[in-house]
This record gives sequence, structure tokens and C-alpha cells, in this order.
Amino acid sequence: MPELEKIVERPLITITNLIWSFNKETHRVQLLLVKRKDEPFADRWALPETLLRENESADQAAVRLIKEKTPIVKLN
Repeated sequence: MPELEKIVERPLITITNLIWSFNKETHRVQLLLVKRKDEPFADRWALPETLLRENESADQAAVRLIKEKTPIVKLN
């Protein structure tokens, strides 16, 4: 299994954002989803997610994820 060791040199940590709002008119929760670009689930809806980069905090990764994968422009 030396090939597997080359692939997994460090643990991969996934960051997933749950961005939601409550619609007062319909009394329903609205959840932000993105359309996946890559196979095997291309064109399917999913929660926005990314991999944590080296020397990056979870908070930094969450903000980067919003900037890269959603139309939300301004973040403090």
C-alpha cells in the first residue's frame, strides 16, 4: 500500500458552511446551496465546502469559501 501513503500525507479537513435565513412570509428556513462543478456529482446541489489549507484557521477557510463559491461580495 505505498501508493496510498503518497496520497494521504496529512489529514484532510473539510470546511462546510451552513448559511441560512428564515422567511417570515412563508415561515420556512432557506438554506444556501451551490451547484457542484466537478464529477462525480456535477450539476447536483450541495452545501458549500472546501478543504482547510495549510496554515489557515477554520474561520479563515470559512470566509474564503463564501468569497469563492457564493455571490456574496462584502465580508468584514
